[in-house]
Amino acid sequence: MRLWHQTSATSVAVAARAAHAAVEGTAFPLTPKGFACLVLVHNAAVAYCVGPGKALGLVLQATVVCTVGRFALILLTTLPQMRGVEQEYMQSIYHWNPPGELGESGAWQVVKTLASIFSKTDDSMPGISDLDSIPFHELFVRLCYKFNDTENDPDIDSNPEGGTREGIDDAFIDTLALYLHFSDVIYEATSEEMLLAVLKEKGYALNFAKMSAEWGTEHTPAYFVATNTDKKELLVCIRGTGEVQDVLADITAFPVEFDGTGHQVHSGMLASALWLCKRIISLAKVAQKAGYRLTLAGHSLGAASAVMLAMLLKRRGIEDLYVYGIATPACMAKELALSCRDYVQSVAFRDDVVVRVSPHSLVKLHGELLTYDWESAFKERGQDNAMLKISAKLAKTVRALSSSWEPPDRSNAPPQAQEDSKDYSPYVPGKVLFLHRARKVLDATEAPELQAAMVDGTCPQLRCLHLTRFMVMDHLTTSYFTALSRPNPLEEWLERKEHEGEQEGKQGDGKSKRSESESEEQHAKAVAEDTGHIEGEDEKQGDDLV
Repeated sequence: MRLWHQTSATSVAVAARAAHAAVEGTAFPLTPKGFACLVLVHNAAVAYCVGPGKALGLVLQATVVCTVGRFALILLTTLPQMRGVEQEYMQSIYHWNPPGELGESGAWQVVKTLASIFSKTDDSMPGISDLDSIPFHELFVRLCYKFNDTENDPDIDSNPEGGTREGIDDAFIDTLALYLHFSDVIYEATSEEMLLAVLKEKGYALNFAKMSAEWGTEHTPAYFVATNTDKKELLVCIRGTGEVQDVLADITAFPVEFDGTGHQVHSGMLASALWLCKRIISLAKVAQKAGYRLTLAGHSLGAASAVMLAMLLKRRGIEDLYVYGIATPACMAKELALSCRDYVQSVAFRDDVVVRVSPHSLVKLHGELLTYDWESAFKERGQDNAMLKISAKLAKTVRALSSSWEPPDRSNAPPQAQEDSKDYSPYVPGKVLFLHRARKVLDATEAPELQAAMVDGTCPQLRCLHLTRFMVMDHLTTSYFTALSRPNPLEEWLERKEHEGEQEGKQGDGKSKRSESESEEQHAKAVAEDTGHIEGEDEKQGDDLV
């Protein structure tokens, strides 16, 4: 019996080992070593059957198939990750800013946009397509070195053609500063309550305010309406855009005819003016009957919309009106720009790129880049690695996906508009107070020495671009206050409110301390009364007990 049990246990153990070995043997070819042995045995068998030459060919074919398969697998599994890395790399290039004044002043944004326009706008700007093209790799070097030359030797707009100082006095400058203040407030006001308080200090009552804006496809700007009963004035102030590169990219938009006059204007700015006209005209007619004068004001694109709105209202019977446009861009044909000189006052400051940019000035700059002796500049600064790196970065930026600039789609434009765009050359409207450079100032902290001249949009100095670090800073409302030598009332108002808030905070702290002290005294008094009451009760109970 014992022998039989031993034999059975041995048989079970042998069967278990056999099953384990079968599993191991079956799984072995699936392991790297097993697969290698399988391939080796297979190749040996093939070599024995068909000969060594054919066996080697089969091995090579199998190797190629495995390599290609592995390559495809790796590529398919890592491609989405690589796209994310590439997009992040492109974004880092696009948002890169060079060191020094070029990056800190905002001029780099303008140079990037100009490079994109010049590299892709041949079809959308016929004046450029008529010129010889600039090789792609040279465009960025020419732009950067041209900027560097102009930066070191800025242009002086001395004696602007047709300029005069007639009518430029302190009262006139004070008036401009007042409407510049309103144009600045519409940017900075964070609420209707703040706008109401700021206007009240200047004697104006807020009637209506639209605080949000859309300058894309809708062209519905932010604006406010206010009245001054003492001056019998109805004020409409229109906000522009804070993004200079948006203005530059939009400059190639096709023109449209203005209100049946046969003359062209910028299509987007006219859309804003038409949208505003529908909402303002009834109020303007009522104000005119009541003897009120209509004043329109704005900065940048808001100034252009204000001018076109005034022209529309003039053609609809509103006679007593005036426009103050700060940094008004070139936005209409020459005939229209000169026809509104009696009721439009524009202001242009030094190198302001928004005032100066137009198809004409871009074509002029393109021609200057074509004739620019960049090879001599390259030899003179051949050791300037920083400038070479900036040029290379600019080329990568234009190639980057996130910085791709596409000309406006003109396929839906009327055929006549497409034809008229070939001859469209916009001008700054009205009379223009041109605050120009009187001498070269290379230090940004140094006060600019300026001269003032009254010109119009045909002044040649206004129809060219100056590639300097000031071309973006000169567009800011704060820079226009500096140019007019007047303080910014909004900054003073904010400082005063901040000081009043601090004083109220200190008074609040004093009141809280006094209230805390009074509450402590009251608490101590209450505790004392409670203690005396308890002691009296104890004495009474003691007497009763005795």
